[in-house]
Amino acid sequence: MDRFFLALILLGFTLAADTQVASRYNAEGIKWLTQGRLKEAAVQFRKALEADPTFVEALSNLGVVYRRQHDYSASIASIQKAIRLQPTDARLHSNLGLSFQAAGNISDAVASLRQAASLSPQDPSIHRNLGVVLFESGSEADAEAEMRTALKLEPQSLETHQALGRMLGKSRRVPEAEEEYLAALRLAPQDMVLQYELGMLYKVNGDLEKARPHLESALRVDPQNARIRLALGSIDLQRGDLVGAEVHLRRGLELDPALGEAHRDLGVLLQRQGQMDAAIRELQRALELLPGDASAQRALGQVLAQAGRKSEARGVLLTAQEKLSKERNLQRAKSLNNAASELLQAGKAAEAAARLEESLLLNPEDPLALYNYGLALLMLDQLDKGIVQLKKVLELRPADPDAYYYLGRAWLAKEEFKGAISPLQEAVRLKPEDALARNAL
Repeated sequence: MDRFFLALILLGFTLAADTQVASRYNAEGIKWLTQGRLKEAAVQFRKALEADPTFVEALSNLGVVYRRQHDYSASIASIQKAIRLQPTDARLHSNLGLSFQAAGNISDAVASLRQAASLSPQDPSIHRNLGVVLFESGSEADAEAEMRTALKLEPQSLETHQALGRMLGKSRRVPEAEEEYLAALRLAPQDMVLQYELGMLYKVNGDLEKARPHLESALRVDPQNARIRLALGSIDLQRGDLVGAEVHLRRGLELDPALGEAHRDLGVLLQRQGQMDAAIRELQRALELLPGDASAQRALGQVLAQAGRKSEARGVLLTAQEKLSKERNLQRAKSLNNAASELLQAGKAAEAAARLEESLLLNPEDPLALYNYGLALLMLDQLDKGIVQLKKVLELRPADPDAYYYLGRAWLAKEEFKGAISPLQEAVRLKPEDALARNAL
């Protein structure tokens, strides 16, 4: 046989063997990864890539390892290399989106997960992950739509019920959030995290009686959890049970001495017991750990005043007042924006615009309020002003397909067709399934 052809045959056997070797190393890496042994997993995935540099699964898995090690640039680079080899693999785009999310690059996370969803529209986990990052980007309505799609595809998904419960809770839609958490708990009644999160949902919204049983259930599963101790101590403090509160708070601080909220609540407790010096120490420690905590600042000012340290108290209370005022402004701005959203849906653009102007005075960098204000102005035929607001949105959220879409529509309404092309193309790129954007383009 010709030596050249024999060499080719031998090369083919070598390549096949290398792929098999790579697969074995990759499987071994997965075993280590599932055990949380990241260094050992990385070694195996690198060996797989030495055997076959084009082994896509090892590239993706190595990206997961890097992400868990908080080396986000390496994670993104590894997964992008895998995507260049298999550009239509939805799992790879989803994995890349998670790495962008972990790196704090929410706009690219949204774009990657939208691409994944367009490649695999029946994958519930992709829709769930997309919903999470959309919520982080401020697109609450789109986020909920993705979560609902995920639940239609997989109605018994604990993870999706939990994720939707978290979202609804953060949006203060408490009854709906409760419904999702209870649905998740029917699937996993002993899940500590679910019990804790539902307990905290009740606690944050003032229903201490409902909160306590769930937090106690969580504590039975994980008695060494400092945050559960903190939550129970806080409830006891609010109910006036200082003995019970002190037990939980001190135990929480034994488990996690850097838990600022526990130092704050213990400081308040010691103040009520008349132990002013000890209270001051705890509240000062709380502010070292939580420098932006207005309630700890105010409590410290009050204790200093009670201890006769009037000049110190005045400065501390003034700072507390400034922090509280800022928090109230942000809450008021969000409330105004929520009201404006309902008015926009009802077609009352002028009333919505008035509320949004007030909201933006309180919080001028809120992308959702800017977006809604832009829509209101377009509805009022104030196209130039609307374009200005939508451009501000895109400065804050450069991967917002809806902002690009309405920006393109605004240019079309002005009959400036060249100006419309670029934003509409970007809208289609970011949201390929959007028929409205495609038709407008």
